[in-house]
Amino acid sequence: MLSVLLQLWLMLIRNLRLPAKEKVSASHRRMQKILQYIAVHFSEPITLEDLARSASISKSECGRVFRVSLQRTPYQYLMEYRMKRASDLLAETDLPIGTIGETVGFSQVSHFGHCFRKRTGLTPSAYRRAHRKKNGWMGFQDSAAGTE
Repeated sequence: MLSVLLQLWLMLIRNLRLPAKEKVSASHRRMQKILQYIAVHFSEPITLEDLARSASISKSECGRVFRVSLQRTPYQYLMEYRMKRASDLLAETDLPIGTIGETVGFSQVSHFGHCFRKRTGLTPSAYRRAHRKKNGWMGFQDSAAGTE
């Protein structure tokens, strides 16, 4: 009986085909590195050269990989990422708008406000008010802290 089980076991091992590991393309690995770089450094000035260097590729290849993978340019993605982070901070904190702008990578509050309004249709302070009314947020608001 033991020999039959052993033979069955050996036959099973010989014929067992484990699924091959899903191969990750070079483009996918590059995009992962670039997106990770953006997630870590989004609050700093970022150039196309910085992104390309993070994945050890040329600037033109960086742009190509972005367009193929995400159907947008690296700059468009970076701005979307920054605006998403800013909207979260506006909705969830009492940080002054200028501080939020700096936190997400803008050195000029006016440029932050312009970009935010262009993306959302609202100024940062209007977005904060609308989002808090919608969600019933009752946090402390210090209008003297420059949030309006």
